[in-house]
Amino acid sequence: MRSVAFRMQKLHGMILVVCAIFGSVASYADDKQWVYDEVLTQLHELRGEIKALNSELVQIKAEMKKLSSQGVNGKPAAPELNLSNTYSLGSNKASVAIVEFSDYQCPFCKKHHNTTYSELKRNYIDTGKIRYVMMDFPLSFHREAESAAVAARCAGKQGKFWEMQHALFDTRQSLEDALYRELASNFRLDKQAFDACRNDKSVLSEVTRQLDYGTQLGVQGTPAFFIGEVKGNKLVNTKMLSGAQAYSRFSHVIDTLLQRQ
Repeated sequence: MRSVAFRMQKLHGMILVVCAIFGSVASYADDKQWVYDEVLTQLHELRGEIKALNSELVQIKAEMKKLSSQGVNGKPAAPELNLSNTYSLGSNKASVAIVEFSDYQCPFCKKHHNTTYSELKRNYIDTGKIRYVMMDFPLSFHREAESAAVAARCAGKQGKFWEMQHALFDTRQSLEDALYRELASNFRLDKQAFDACRNDKSVLSEVTRQLDYGTQLGVQGTPAFFIGEVKGNKLVNTKMLSGAQAYSRFSHVIDTLLQRQ
């Protein structure tokens, strides 16, 4: 930017020189050739400076475009999310969706699901206005978060993902094997298939893959939400919210997006 400012200053000075020469042509009546040569010299330099300035402006635009794509602090600005192979609730025809990256052992995730989520479900999910998508983001310092995510996915293999998910956030018990088996029994899951699924490394890989995906998108803590428009299997024009936010924060973003449809 200093270079551009310097060049602009220099251009201004050169233009003033040319104008001064033209304004005092009468003073050089006896040396018109000098005036002609000097004007040509100044115009030639002026053309060179303009060319250099244009080149720098092109570079600046390229850098601004790069920064815009990276967003603040290197995080993706309005990233597009792939919604394939995810558990979702609500209408698949909804034009707006929320993607939540969550940790079953996170107290703020629990707070969200016991407060704001219930209002979102009643006013937007159950009415078919939005689609709600869950993605796993088990934090490394939560020892049971990963196993709880696996348990929810294994319940999902038998069509009970959301029931297990809700129970894990709603329970006052510690997240551990005994609880997962108890809940599986309550939901009348095939015990043998449930246990085999929990020992299946490919299921754990699904959890890890979503954790890595969230990290790439700029998620640093839980819960983290991306709200945007559904285009095919992607969420676009997204707005990110972090932490256990008030219902009004969500409704404002959702209503704005719905009004565009």
